[in-house]
Formats: sequence, C-alpha cells, structure tokens
Amino acid sequence: MRVGSKPSTPVTTGRFASPKAQQAAIATHAEALIKAGTLEFNGKAPKKTDILRQFEVKNVRPFTYSAIQLKNGEVVIKKVLTGGFVPARPGDGSYTAPMKFPNLSVS
Repeated sequence: MRVGSKPSTPVTTGRFASPKAQQAAIATHAEALIKAGTLEFNGKAPKKTDILRQFEVKNVRPFTYSAIQLKNGEVVIKKVLTGGFVPARPGDGSYTAPMKFPNLSVS
C-alpha cells in the first residue's frame, strides 16, 4: 500500500448505507415512479413519531414531491400543490401508502 492512498471500501447498502446514499437511492426510484405515473396518492399521512427523515425529491410545476422515510424502512411519497396563488401550508398534500424501496432493506 502506498503512503497517502486510502484503502478501497465496498459500497454498502441496506441499513448500513449512509443517509446520503439512502436519500439518493430513494430519490432515483421515486423519480422513476413519478415519471411513469404509477403512484396512487390515496394514503394517510404518517405519524410524526414514525418519521425518520423527509426531503424533497422533485419539483415539477405545479407539484412538489417529497419522500418521507419511516423508521421501519418504508417510504411514503408526498405530493403538494405549490404552483398556485396560495402558498402551501403544513398538512397540505396527498400521500402514497407506505412502500418498500429497493436498496434500502437489509440484504
């Protein structure tokens, strides 16, 4: 091994993946589902105590899509109308049912 070189580390997936890697995997898969139009927004909002993290996936006028990663490993996609004259308020939006995403479960 040369001085100053880092040993190569394998890319980890599942529960050992970094939060940024998980967010990238969720965003990629969610964008594909949004583009295909296969998401059904008929679920209920998750409880605040069940949420691990939430981040924006895509902003396509007039909607903004956010991913909500739950503590049990499932993901909920939230769609909010943001292209109108009235700004979005907390509680606005519609949700998908919780679903499993690939590359997030323990392998």
